[in-house]
Amino acid sequence: MANPPVIPVGGGVYRIGDDSAKYTIPPNWFEHPSLSVPGGATFVWPLGIEGFRLTGTAQLGIHRYIGENEVVVQVTHASESRIEMSGEFPGKTGVVNMRALRDVIEAKTPEDGKLLRLPGVFPLTQYVVIENWDFNHAEDDRTETVLYTVTFVKTGVGKRVKRRKEITPPPNPKRRANRGNGSQVFRVRDGARTLRKIAQLVYGGSNQWTHLYTLNTQTLNRLNIPLHQLPTRLLPIGLRLNY
Repeated sequence: MANPPVIPVGGGVYRIGDDSAKYTIPPNWFEHPSLSVPGGATFVWPLGIEGFRLTGTAQLGIHRYIGENEVVVQVTHASESRIEMSGEFPGKTGVVNMRALRDVIEAKTPEDGKLLRLPGVFPLTQYVVIENWDFNHAEDDRTETVLYTVTFVKTGVGKRVKRRKEITPPPNPKRRANRGNGSQVFRVRDGARTLRKIAQLVYGGSNQWTHLYTLNTQTLNRLNIPLHQLPTRLLPIGLRLNY
């Protein structure tokens, strides 16, 4: 049988039917940013921090006096900081991640704001409100990748962000990414038979089930479970999953 047609992707090739997410570095090599509603839902980015921008403005009272060359400037509001994050949700889980992030964005915002954690950028959790967001798929993109841009207005700071120890990737990360092998194995058992439940146990957050999918794409695809059912579908007891 002839190989499926290929299209160029980032200097390489992408075979029709492949999951383009496997051409990225595995997500467990990064510390993941997250957005959460205190006491509610949390979204954890599948990759590390990609596009990032921090801006601020000050409201000024500028006074000019007739016949004077100099002006008098008073700061009426010290700072209004904005945090912009942009990047992509690659592969067949792109739309799934888009919906999960949108759900947290559109959830009711508490009085103090939602919690944005950016390990390695801010040492403290940022209280934020979402100003605007944009999800799009480029018209010339033949993969399932979804691009995103989210702008936050900073309203305060919270607790210190816990940092994990630095992780050094093994040699030849591209080959490991293509195989999708994790460093540890979880066996599906009673009480932990869905990707969401397993992700809660091994990662500490059910929304990180997409990490399991990325690392076990071939194994999970053999089960012929529709992607939209995959997070909550019961898996066979004894199935081995890398994480």
